[in-house]
Amino acid sequence: MKSIIYYLSFIIITFYSCQGQEKKSKNDIVKIQSLKNSVKCMNYKEKYFFEFPDVFGKNENNFFNNIIIKDYSNYLDIDIAPLTPKKIINLAINNRKKECNNNNFSGLTGSYYDVTFNNSIFLSITMNYESIAGTADLDSYYYNFDVSNKKILVYNDILKENKIIDFIKKCNAILKDRLKELGIQNKVETENSDEYKALLKLKQLFSNDNLDSFSISDKGITFIYNYGFQNGVFDIDNNLYFSYKDFQKYTKEDFQKKIIN
Repeated sequence: MKSIIYYLSFIIITFYSCQGQEKKSKNDIVKIQSLKNSVKCMNYKEKYFFEFPDVFGKNENNFFNNIIIKDYSNYLDIDIAPLTPKKIINLAINNRKKECNNNNFSGLTGSYYDVTFNNSIFLSITMNYESIAGTADLDSYYYNFDVSNKKILVYNDILKENKIIDFIKKCNAILKDRLKELGIQNKVETENSDEYKALLKLKQLFSNDNLDSFSISDKGITFIYNYGFQNGVFDIDNNLYFSYKDFQKYTKEDFQKKIIN
């Protein structure tokens, strides 16, 4: 009798334990529904693809969708509110059809996104816009959301206040070292580059203004930077990547706990 009771107790405990694990696995990420559509320009047989990350997958005007839609609307040069994710994709398709009929190659030609981090607390999305204005261009927008508080994550949420100056100094040191290395590897080209010479004279390349442009991933955080050289002129790394181990001494404990939740 006693062994039966122990066996039943084991089954009950295991059942509720599994239920709790299942519940956690269902809620460990924010649902993102990928809205996709495409249009083919019959005049020159080119196909264009447009994609949007519908946060929560409900095609609704929530805080997160609205932030992304606002920037998307700027690319379409429209000022209509409110817009749902499906509506913004339809507008992009219709706009491209119109340009196709007019044999216009310029304007927004595509969009796609990457979810670089998602643990139900923080959500990091990179939105990419392809366009043509004389030359092909790719612009990336970086969205880092504090989902639980419905706000945009800023550097003050991540960096310790007494470590901000030290971190900026570290970033500047890395960027300046890259410039020096570029000068050694490309001596003739850099000597003839006014852009390169101007950057060398700057005392500070990275400042507080650069701190809010970043992308979170599972292994670390990347701060977005651009030296400003024309595409293809110099082969130099722009962005600054830090693993969470290297970044730990600069970050708040609260952020560290939430990022590994």
